Amino acid sequence: LPELLRAHPALLQDPVQSLVRGNAARGERPYITYMHVRYTSAQLAKSGRLLGKKLRVYSDPSDLRTLLAVSPEGEVLQPLLASSIWRHERHSLWLRREFFRAKRL
Repeated sequence: LPELLRAHPALLQDPVQSLVRGNAARGERPYITYMHVRYTSAQLAKSGRLLGKKLRVYSDPSDLRTLLAVSPEGEVLQPLLASSIWRHERHSLWLRREFFRAKRL
């Protein structure tokens, strides 16, 4: 495999398009939402140029604490970290779906 794929095996997954949200006027730093949870990184939080743009997001279905994002220009960003309790414990895509399903019901 090429060096980039060896360094970031999540790139082998199919990407999801995710819109960068935030509001500079209100002081809300850029973030994305994936599976009902906000994700950001120091690099994304300082990248006002990405507001309103779509990132290609790659995830590891067995560990959703971090995501890998690629900008529209092809730049691989720092790993995006989940917010709140989702950042601390390893959890799978199945567990998160079941959690939000139970919450909804």
